[in-house]
Amino acid sequence: MEFKDYYKVLGVQKTATQDEIKKAYRKLAQKYHPDMNQNNKESEEKFKEISEAYEVLKDKERRSKYDNLGSRYNQHRQSGGVNSDFDWSDWFSGSQGKQSYGNVGDMFGGQSNGGVSDFFERIFGGGNRGFGQRSTRPKPQKGADYKTSVNLTLEEAYNGTSKNLKINDERISINFKAGIVDGHELKLSGKGVSGKNGGPSGDLYIKVNITTPEGYERKGDNLIIEKYVPLTSMVLGGQETIDVFGNKIAFKLKEATPSGKKLKFSGLGFKHYKTSSKGDLYVKLYPILPTKLTSKQRKLFENLKALD
Repeated sequence: MEFKDYYKVLGVQKTATQDEIKKAYRKLAQKYHPDMNQNNKESEEKFKEISEAYEVLKDKERRSKYDNLGSRYNQHRQSGGVNSDFDWSDWFSGSQGKQSYGNVGDMFGGQSNGGVSDFFERIFGGGNRGFGQRSTRPKPQKGADYKTSVNLTLEEAYNGTSKNLKINDERISINFKAGIVDGHELKLSGKGVSGKNGGPSGDLYIKVNITTPEGYERKGDNLIIEKYVPLTSMVLGGQETIDVFGNKIAFKLKEATPSGKKLKFSGLGFKHYKTSSKGDLYVKLYPILPTKLTSKQRKLFENLKALD
């Protein structure tokens, strides 16, 4: 049988307080928990080892017994003794005998066969007061996931933005990259509901809802905007500008531009969410028609009509 250095397993000093021991255990339990390391035999064994160490060091009586055993064992080794000739029988817990060892395994989620070390079973398996009563100690459980949603404008999706959200009484700043799409779901690991019995916290899922203003349309990474320009510019041609979420773009109209004409501006659409590529901007042109004519305007249009 080998001596188990439980302080080394948890990475704490022998003078560590109970709070320090608990904190060290929770940190390691989150890292090696089976739910977080599925089909990982090495992590599973590590989780059993740290759980075993915590079961001993968190209890005042078991820790006292373990410290006394450790002191005697170190004296034995320092005097030239070896592991095989140390008298372990003085420390065996025997008031309940081997029959109680199965309950020890139950403390670690029913792993009675190989769930705890031989050292643990022989030293702490039956003799300590109250030990057998803890056979149903709950396993660490991951906290529940938390789901919420956030509303973004089309401009925020185009340029990217950040939002401060209050989740479980905690304020979290979240960056939304340019090009994010409607319905996208972000995952923030460990920001959900706190775990139980030292288990890891759940995850936070944030669904993005994007509102699109009238006259704007998004198709993939392409942006389509309706632009109304003076009738005279559509007929005679001229220089116009359009504001695309803070970016002013100048363009020239040809003479006799038809209503509904679509202009293309390459690379001025949405940035692709996962790459550096960009979509295109399309501008649909429509004339601004007068709602009321002056006598002079009416005369001009009548003269124009007469030429048809």
